[in-house]
Amino acid sequence: MSKDYKTSIVILCYNRFDLTNTLLAGLVLHEKDGIDEILVVDNGSRPEASVGLATWDGFKTFPITILRLDSNVGFVRGFNAGLSAVCGTERKIVFAISNDVKIHGKFIHQAEEILLKRQRYLVGNRHIAFDSGWNVFNNTTHDYLEGYFLACTSDGWIDLGFFDERFAPMDYEDIDISTTAKSKGYKLVSLNNPNIVHIGAGTYGYTEERRKQTEKNREVFKKKWILDI
Repeated sequence: MSKDYKTSIVILCYNRFDLTNTLLAGLVLHEKDGIDEILVVDNGSRPEASVGLATWDGFKTFPITILRLDSNVGFVRGFNAGLSAVCGTERKIVFAISNDVKIHGKFIHQAEEILLKRQRYLVGNRHIAFDSGWNVFNNTTHDYLEGYFLACTSDGWIDLGFFDERFAPMDYEDIDISTTAKSKGYKLVSLNNPNIVHIGAGTYGYTEERRKQTEKNREVFKKKWILDI
């Protein structure tokens, strides 16, 4: 079916190419005809780990490109590198998908049907409008789309400024971009699609170091958005 836009998938991975290959296999199996390009951002993986992706059989028949970064720059900067690479002058629908996601069926048409109606939408799979333990400030709940799966038009991503690198390497970037989107008049829309399954912490585990990073970025979010602190 001809269309006047491209469908792009940006995947960020670090070492765990077993997860990345499972995600790619699901995309090829269920959405091969709906995807125009896939960009895999290799976030400074070990050389021996990178080989596992480069030899995947799907490269023989599918438009997959690898962007290799020299070092692990984290979730925020890694995704920004990929999003910057695909969001240019062409009209696109761009999905940012973490590699610890499994695809068990179709989802692209559902998301694109929303995004092509008007541009001021940010689409995710799960909308958190309750106290998740992260998002309550001064008794106010800041709703957000979970960052493992987000989609927007290429123009929309550029307008939102991608992920705010003040939240590098990771955590709170999804609450922040959701808040940015709402402040610019975008509507947050969740697919709640059971075909999209997030493993959770598949690449970056929940360690003491991660806990400290989360607490640090909570303060960054407060300084940016909570005026009465």
